[in-house]
Amino acid sequence: KGIEVKLQTDGSDSKKLQTSLTLAQHKFNPVQTGEGKVDVTNNGDGAVYVRLINTGVPIAGNEVPQSSNINMDVTFHLMNGTVIMPDKLEQGTDFYTEINLHNPGTRSNYEQLSLSVIVPSGWEIRNTRMEEASGVENSSYEYQDVRDDRVYTYFSLQWGKTKTFKIVFNAAYVGRYYLPSFTCEAMYDNSIFARNSGKWVEVVGRE
Repeated sequence: KGIEVKLQTDGSDSKKLQTSLTLAQHKFNPVQTGEGKVDVTNNGDGAVYVRLINTGVPIAGNEVPQSSNINMDVTFHLMNGTVIMPDKLEQGTDFYTEINLHNPGTRSNYEQLSLSVIVPSGWEIRNTRMEEASGVENSSYEYQDVRDDRVYTYFSLQWGKTKTFKIVFNAAYVGRYYLPSFTCEAMYDNSIFARNSGKWVEVVGRE
């Protein structure tokens, strides 16, 4: 019989949402500080199921590592495989990040996953697909978009399986920069996601 509800956010004027369809969507401005409140009153005859979806970019330094139905582990290495912390790197250093993504089997096989890696402006991405011999091997993926400051990788992940993706960088420019969090999410299912925390990193000149 459709949907007939009344919406009210943070004590503002109520809004009537009525449609003969089985799905209705309403956008409202996010709360800038403190907590927000959304009141939904069902004035129709049938049951109404409410979903609240938040999207955005966390403030630098405030990202909290989170995961839901997928596990992500991120490490950084020198080209010989030695594990390093990227907090302070000498200019000209080649290194790579290794991102392991595991489907724990809480759901089913995952399709249309997206991995987003955004790098500090002091680092340069080495596009290993354009190099004859990089020595860096990746798990299979459907598509990868390599840009100046970020890499998007699209892939599927079977139940109980793990995929590993490696991206090579060069510490190119001296200075202090912010490394945003890496994120992995299902493109059409908000309940499947993982992200790590961001951090400040530094590129120093050769002594």
